[in-house]
Amino acid sequence: MPALLALALLASTAPALAQEPESGGSPPSSGLGAGDLLIRARITGVLPYDLRSRIDLIGGAVQVDRMVLPDVDVSYFLTDHIAVTGQTGVLKTRFRIKGSLVGDIDVGSILTIPLALSADYHFLPDARFNPYLGVGAVATWYTGAKPASPLVKSFSVERQISPMVRIGMDVRMTEKWFANTEMRLVLPPTQVLTNSGVTARTDVKSLSLGVGVSYRF
Repeated sequence: MPALLALALLASTAPALAQEPESGGSPPSSGLGAGDLLIRARITGVLPYDLRSRIDLIGGAVQVDRMVLPDVDVSYFLTDHIAVTGQTGVLKTRFRIKGSLVGDIDVGSILTIPLALSADYHFLPDARFNPYLGVGAVATWYTGAKPASPLVKSFSVERQISPMVRIGMDVRMTEKWFANTEMRLVLPPTQVLTNSGVTARTDVKSLSLGVGVSYRF
């Protein structure tokens, strides 16, 4: 009987506790909404796959290593559900040629600077777990090429613009801080790599998986 009375008392006071926080307490955290600015910082693994290549004169196949990308993005919420996001980072892309007429060649590395822009739809902006889906494009610049083989005097890679799909989730930890996880699929056009008169054309898709933290302004 005392237990039943305690439960009845708790049930009667719960609505009041939900409506009025204790003196000195903080109001409940709010979700993301129109006018919010969210800055994310992530560590992302980049996984090239479905790689196909054609190399003039010497034949063989181009290989691209997996990469780690520290990246940052900024999302501005136009409405509670719709945000626009700009994203950038820097990574080192390494190229190799396997099975050519002159054997395997370590072509070298080049700095890759992607700049992405997308429109995102947030499904549950008021919930603690807020998944989102975005579509956009990535413009990629290549600079600072470093040859790694005596057979490679210098090389370059053309800049490109690629369609992108991003799927992620923001998890509210406090009023300002969020955890974030995101997957991106990038579908680049044919990539052209040139070295001392030899041209390699490469088609490769890229899947990125990242985790990080976000701060809301």
